[in-house]
Amino acid sequence: MEYYSGSGNRIMIGHFPGQTKYKEEALIKELKERIINVPENIGFVTPITKDQAKTSPLLYQIKKNNYENRFYNSLSDRNMVWHSPMKVKYVLDSLLLCREEYALVLDGNDVVILTDLTDIFDRFNSYGKKILYNASIWMHPHVIVDNVKNRGQYGQYCYLNAGCCFGKTADLADFYKYAYESFIKDKRQEYDSEQYYIRKAFDRRQGDVFFDYDCRIFQCWHKQEYKYDGNKCTLL
Repeated sequence: MEYYSGSGNRIMIGHFPGQTKYKEEALIKELKERIINVPENIGFVTPITKDQAKTSPLLYQIKKNNYENRFYNSLSDRNMVWHSPMKVKYVLDSLLLCREEYALVLDGNDVVILTDLTDIFDRFNSYGKKILYNASIWMHPHVIVDNVKNRGQYGQYCYLNAGCCFGKTADLADFYKYAYESFIKDKRQEYDSEQYYIRKAFDRRQGDVFFDYDCRIFQCWHKQEYKYDGNKCTLL
């Protein structure tokens, strides 16, 4: 079965954040068994601890499809106390290991690839940006830090979600370096989320960085947002 976004695009990569991954556990179990074709010039960047790796649907999928030689994880087999804002640094360190020209940065806990990625470049290039993030219909954390001009023109999915992104590896490394520098300069560090710092960096880099508002590559699968009828998603 194929799944389509509300805008009619076949979903390539599904993101099941928060409690959604538990609600959709049976679906994720089915999806992670899929055989997928990923162009050879794309690497997978996913910082994940040893304990997280045991239940990661994405890592299971990467192993099943024999893409382990293109999987980059700066945390490797380490067990550690996860510090969400430091994920910016974990991703940066993983990107610096990546040998492929392009990279998919994906959350290890709640992301699954649904279909072949053979046309991902056409979809990516249609936005005319260097880096493309996942999009959501709500902001997290709930504070306006990225001031997008005329945000309403982008429809319901008009907020950046940092759980997934795609672009050239060098461009991504440059952006995450910029975001990490912003993080370490923030002495208050009042937001316990890497998304705040990614959105803060995005605010100043909107010429090169944007979000997938038409869900051409990524689809947030929030249970509080919409349901699937087996073909298309509709808002609750």
